Amino acid sequence: MRNHILCWVCLVFVLIGCNPRDIAGPDEIEGEYVFRFKTGEVQVTVMHKDMTYRQEFYRALVDYQQHHTPAYTNNGTWSYEGRKIIWNSPLVFCHLHDPSRLLAIPERYAEEYGFWMPQSRERDALILIDSDYDYSYRRVKSRNGAN
Repeated sequence: MRNHILCWVCLVFVLIGCNPRDIAGPDEIEGEYVFRFKTGEVQVTVMHKDMTYRQEFYRALVDYQQHHTPAYTNNGTWSYEGRKIIWNSPLVFCHLHDPSRLLAIPERYAEEYGFWMPQSRERDALILIDSDYDYSYRRVKSRNGAN
């Protein structure tokens, strides 16, 4: 009986330790996040720990990598609730979170949401926008790492 209880206690600790934390903070979220559209465009969101962000949209990966002037830029503030990120006044570049439906001209929304996912062994941190369309920004350490 004693071994049985000990096994249950160990199992609970293992399960708790394997689940991602429900709370993230600006220090963890800070960084440059990139989404590359199948048609070649690149959307960049730079999250600052002072709760501001910058969006950049490039017509091609090489433009982003070589620090060319983005086609569109936007600055704003963000907040968070646990791992949910809320951008205030963002530009939206695709219709209904479907990256295959790129807008000719971006639209400004009052708010946009995403979910921050911590780094794992397989990938760096990311911000999930829509899992149905595999639409997420991946944190990059350098512009050449955005392939």
